[in-house]
Amino acid sequence: MRVNNTVFSQILKIFPRYKFERIVRKIGSDYRYKTFKSWNHFVAMLFSQFSGRKSLRDIVDSFNSHASSFYHLGCSHKIKRSTLADANNKRNARLFEEIFKNLLPLVNRKTFRESTSVIQALDATLINLNKIKFGWALGMKSVGGIKIHTVYDINEQIPTFFEIAHARTNDIEVAKTRLQLIPESTYVFDKGYYCFTWWARLDEAGCRFVTRLKKHTLVDIVEDKKVTGHEVLSDQIVSLTSKREREGGVRKKPNPYTKPLRKIEIKREGKEPLVIISNDLKSSAEEISLLYKKRWQIELFFKWIKQNLKIKSFLGRTKNAVKTQVAIAMISYLLIKILQCKNNLSRSLQSLFRLIQTNLMHLKVLIDVLYPPPENIKNGDIQLSLEWTKC
Repeated sequence: MRVNNTVFSQILKIFPRYKFERIVRKIGSDYRYKTFKSWNHFVAMLFSQFSGRKSLRDIVDSFNSHASSFYHLGCSHKIKRSTLADANNKRNARLFEEIFKNLLPLVNRKTFRESTSVIQALDATLINLNKIKFGWALGMKSVGGIKIHTVYDINEQIPTFFEIAHARTNDIEVAKTRLQLIPESTYVFDKGYYCFTWWARLDEAGCRFVTRLKKHTLVDIVEDKKVTGHEVLSDQIVSLTSKREREGGVRKKPNPYTKPLRKIEIKREGKEPLVIISNDLKSSAEEISLLYKKRWQIELFFKWIKQNLKIKSFLGRTKNAVKTQVAIAMISYLLIKILQCKNNLSRSLQSLFRLIQTNLMHLKVLIDVLYPPPENIKNGDIQLSLEWTKC
C-alpha cells in the first residue's frame, strides 16, 4: 500500500492545526512575520529535536532537503538560517509553553496509572552556559547557567509543569510564586524546598508532602509509634519547635507550621539513616519511605532529556531563544509519551525515540514503525519455503 505522508507529518497530527492557530492568535506570535509563520517555526524546531540536528545551518540544510514533503507538513517554503535565528530570538517563547500545556490532556492517563492518587515530584536541573556568550545568565562565582524547575507526575511519567529561571534562583522561590497546587495530591521534594511556610501552604491546600528533615531542625516528640518493616529504625509523631532562631540567635519568629508531623528514620547501608518528614499521619512508615524513593524518577527524567534531546547547547544566545528550545524539547518528550500511551506500547521511550529518529521523513505508516515485527518470523522463511499447495 502506497503511503503519501511521512512519519513526521503523522506525529504532527497529534496536535490539531486549528488548536495551534488558536494559540497563535491569542498570543499574537505571527505579528510582523509575513512569511515565516509560527507553524513553520514550530515544525522546523521540532524536526531538529527529533532528528538530532546540532546547529542552525544543520537544521536548515537537513530540513530543506525534504522540500517535497512540505505540503504534508503544512509548510509553504524553504527556510533560511538568518530567519530561523531571528525567530528563535524574538518570537515569544510563550507560544510553545502554551502548546505544552495543551498537549498534557492528550496523554492517556489510565495506561500507566498505578493508583488514583496524584504523586508529584519537584526538582530542578542546572544547565551550564558560557558566561561570555550568555551574559544575562551570569551567576555566582562568574558561572553562567539556568535552572529548569520541573514538576513530574510519577504515576503518569510526564512533566506537568516547567519554568526556566536564573541559576541563582532558589527552588523554593519558583514553587511559591509559580506553582499551582492540586488539592489531595502528594508532593515529594528534597531539601531545596525546605521552608515551613511552604509546608503550611501545602497542608492548607489539602496536599500531602514528603521530604527530608535537616539535622539542625529541632522537634518535640509527641508520640512513638510501633516500628514496622526491617528498614524502619524509628517512627514518631513530632511537632516543630514554637520558635526558630536565626543565625547568631539574635532574632526569633514564630514557626508558621504548628500541626503534628511524621518523622521516620530509614536504615541505609554504609550511610547515615535517612530522616523523612511528612504531614501524613495515617499511612505506614514503609509507604511513606517508598514515596520518597520514587522521587528518584524525576532525576531519571532529567538524565533522559539531557542525553536524547538538545537542551545542553543552544541555537541562540538570548533568553527567549533558550526558553524556546527547552519548550520544544519538552513538547517532543510529550509527543513520544502520547504515542506510547495511545498505542499501549511496551517499548521504552528510548526505543521509540530511536525509531522516530530513524524513520522521521520516511513514507511509512506510523503504527507499522511503532509496533515491532513478530519474533517468530525469520528473514528468508517465506522465500526459502518449498511447500506446494494442492489445487
